[in-house]
Amino acid sequence: QLFGFVCFALLVVLLHRARARGPRALGWAIPLTLVWANLHGSFALGVVLVALVCAEGALSTPRAWRGYLAVAAGVAGAGLLTPAGLGSWTVPGLHLTAPPREIQEWAVPDPRTAPGALFAIAFAMTAFAALRRPASRADLVLLLPLFLLGLTAQRQVPFFAIAAAPFVAERLPALRDSLRSVTSAVRMSGGPLGGAPPRALALLFAAAGLAMPLAGILAAPERPNLEDYPAGAVASLRPGPGLFNHYDWGGYLAFAVPATPVFIDGRLTPFLSGVIEDYRTVVSARPGWRDVVARRGIRQLLVRPRDPIAVRTRELGWRIAAAGSGFVLIDVP
Repeated sequence: QLFGFVCFALLVVLLHRARARGPRALGWAIPLTLVWANLHGSFALGVVLVALVCAEGALSTPRAWRGYLAVAAGVAGAGLLTPAGLGSWTVPGLHLTAPPREIQEWAVPDPRTAPGALFAIAFAMTAFAALRRPASRADLVLLLPLFLLGLTAQRQVPFFAIAAAPFVAERLPALRDSLRSVTSAVRMSGGPLGGAPPRALALLFAAAGLAMPLAGILAAPERPNLEDYPAGAVASLRPGPGLFNHYDWGGYLAFAVPATPVFIDGRLTPFLSGVIEDYRTVVSARPGWRDVVARRGIRQLLVRPRDPIAVRTRELGWRIAAAGSGFVLIDVP
């Protein structure tokens, strides 16, 4: 997924170059998509954006329509050159049409959360920049689909922020002039920001961008914070298969208790063949959850205290093997 963000950032550079140099500059998107498609399913977003940009370019420059068509076809074909072939498009389509909302990263952005707040800030900065210098049709072709995509799940928010960064950066000098004009009480022209040329502003923002990850590295803890994980249940877990665990804890349990295989972990694609549906049935105590428990050979349930299955099994009098403020481990009779 992180490599997908890197590939997307490179694609944004190519899309901006294509505005001035035409479809030939966009040709590098074909090998980029080939690499991207074999790294992460987010390549599908790149294919769609290239198609939209090529369509807009053909409308703006009709004589270059053949070049744009060749690039769009080449990018679409490169997306098929994976071990999965056409199957490479299945998972991205599923995530877009029916995202698993119970998984945190697929939840709709909420401004009260950190990802939602960052999305709101990125949109506000983009909108403010557009007020000073309106967006062109080429800008809208790129930014509008990404904004709508960001509204579908907070996992998609970084794509809009990455694409909006150069849009806002191009308007920094105009934003500076606008800020100086509305603060007449303070003589901005005599301050360091008011007289700073665009290159100095770029260096200032570049320095700030480099300082943030460096500060994160220096402030990072040496050990992981396990407060949100069921560390208190580890000693009571039975070795061997038979554990049903909450989705958010799968990765931790695979690391902390390798002798006890997990039912599901932080991934999604490997569990689409019935596992994720069985997980939803059990954790939500839907009709038939007991059949799933028996069919899957589940011997213990490690879930959150407020999960419907935790409430239901306690009503049935099932034995609690361990419990904490954020977890409950229940033995299946």
